[in-house]
Amino acid sequence: MKITLILLTLTLSFSGIFAQKNKNLKCALWKPASFCEIPQKIKIHGFTCSETQLFITPCETLNEDKSNTGVIFKLPRKYGKKFQMVSGFKNIKLVRQKNGETVNPIALILAVRNPKTSIREYDYYSSKFTTKTFQFFWGIRRYLEFIMIFPGAEKGDKIIFDDIVEAEIE
Repeated sequence: MKITLILLTLTLSFSGIFAQKNKNLKCALWKPASFCEIPQKIKIHGFTCSETQLFITPCETLNEDKSNTGVIFKLPRKYGKKFQMVSGFKNIKLVRQKNGETVNPIALILAVRNPKTSIREYDYYSSKFTTKTFQFFWGIRRYLEFIMIFPGAEKGDKIIFDDIVEAEIE
């Protein structure tokens, strides 16, 4: 009985601390005149992957659907040393405030170093990708910055990573 009570107390304490951390997470809408204008000031972090097939979505394709909206999300380092991405971005979802519908991102901006020039090139990577492992690393930075594209994202919607980290779009 005593052990059960202690475990229950510890569980409630940790869940309370974690829930408190989530309250401070925010994301912002990004609606550029054209998705072909990727902001150069974004800090896309290093990643490693294995058995991965990436597909690029041309910015012109994203421009065709006027409901497409970028969401900028900063994931603080306190959530771990790495973040695992799942095939098709299935571990990231947007929950619509108005009806509770959930959708996954259709694209994510990634920077890949061109082997010929050693210059980082930014592109939109489609949710059609498949991977065995795909991990982002914080390195020395305090947060990971993601720019994800969702159809019809709006202020008040929520972004959820791995059903653990949640942030409201402001």
